Amino acid sequence: MKTYEYIFAAAILVAILLAATFLTGISPPPYRSISEIEQLKMAAQKVMAQILLSPGYPEDWGGDINIGASNLSSFGLAVSTVFTREVFVLDPDKVQRLNKDMPDELYIPPEKFSELLGLGSIDAGLDYGVRIEFIPALKVTIGFNESSNAVEVKVESEHGMPISGANVLLGVFCVGNDGINFYKERGQTGLDGKCIIYLNFNYSNPSFLVAIADYNDLRVMNTTNRNSHISYLIGNYLLVKSNIELINMNATQVFAILSDMGPEFRSVSCSISEGNLSMVNYKVYNMSYVESNIIAVAALAADGRLIVAYKNIPGSYSSVAGEVYAPLAYMLERSVRIGISSYTIRLRIWRMSW
Repeated sequence: MKTYEYIFAAAILVAILLAATFLTGISPPPYRSISEIEQLKMAAQKVMAQILLSPGYPEDWGGDINIGASNLSSFGLAVSTVFTREVFVLDPDKVQRLNKDMPDELYIPPEKFSELLGLGSIDAGLDYGVRIEFIPALKVTIGFNESSNAVEVKVESEHGMPISGANVLLGVFCVGNDGINFYKERGQTGLDGKCIIYLNFNYSNPSFLVAIADYNDLRVMNTTNRNSHISYLIGNYLLVKSNIELINMNATQVFAILSDMGPEFRSVSCSISEGNLSMVNYKVYNMSYVESNIIAVAALAADGRLIVAYKNIPGSYSSVAGEVYAPLAYMLERSVRIGISSYTIRLRIWRMSW
């Protein structure tokens, strides 16, 4: 082989190497390396297992308002019990502390979440971005028609298809002459996924509505507020806006039990007292006890309206504000129970830098 042929062959090899390097640099990230996807997969599985299977530490951090983000040494949303722990059952108090509408003293900011799960820190830089979505297994919406005094409960699948034959349990909070009144009614959805329940004239002006849809052992609760002060229910505490005065120190708790007919509402009275704890813009009241599977608690305000609190589950929680469309991300889903409701937890994780 002549010298120029060696030179020509070498030039071709160099050109191939340069082209390969260039194409690798401009190729879409999902096709650059299988190992990168595997890294995201392992990180997602680790985060999901920690969130769903660990109660965190301290284990009762969800309902203890003395424990803030700075007091957490481990993060997890699982229910903490002394004798046994159900798999994929989350603590409603812990989950609602991911809601950015919570008082600042109780909210767990995403940077603390990332730090505890080993995803990086704000100071050193985040290695991974995470977004968690809490998706109800059924979409339950509640509407009220004042002219006909009727409540329409619509039940759809997660993807928006109407659910026929779902059993609906409706609870109605009203203010009556004797204080707080709670009523309950039942119905079933038709082919359009709708259930119409006509209210008795005695409670024609509902302040707060709560509905549980039950379909093939999937149960989802939703609420709608018409004319009540919304407060927060966390652990044994009722958090009320500082400018709202209570008319007395009594409250009504509504909780759910399972019967042969499916979910059933029960209501009991309890006493409340103003504690020594305080928060910015909120008064903290202690409840004498809290029923398991509590749905809501109501007290009467001095202005004649109800104060209603319930477990407020966020729709999503993310380490980055707004929608994120990472070129390379990994997603996991798991079915869980939060309180009486079934949810799908969707975890999306991506690298912030490579």
